[in-house]
Amino acid sequence: MFFTIQPSANLKRDFSPDQAQTLVLMEEAAIALFAALPEQFVMFGGATLVLFRNSPRLSKDIDLLARVDHLPSPEEFQNALEKRVQEVAGIFGLGPVTFAPEQNGEQFLRLWVIGSKKQRLSRSI
Repeated sequence: MFFTIQPSANLKRDFSPDQAQTLVLMEEAAIALFAALPEQFVMFGGATLVLFRNSPRLSKDIDLLARVDHLPSPEEFQNALEKRVQEVAGIFGLGPVTFAPEQNGEQFLRLWVIGSKKQRLSRSI
């Protein structure tokens, strides 16, 4: 599958270049996640408004609601994201990125994606 990295669409929405890159990274992460773990999550929150409704609001995380009884492990979650996120981060000169899981019990998992310059975004389920 071929993807086009186009932060210019976000620049037209008055986001800064850094913010536009973050939004592209989030979009690509969501695509990778839903492709690797289909039917397991519903996305909600600010990212949904920005990515699907062209909201002017900036969001730096992807909130997910699990549709399954048991969450994927942090490793499964990272494996679902890593290849595409590393590719996009490399294109933008942010990589390589690292992943830092944060888990609180069985029903909450956050995976931080940390670029070489600063923390970029997280996914929470």
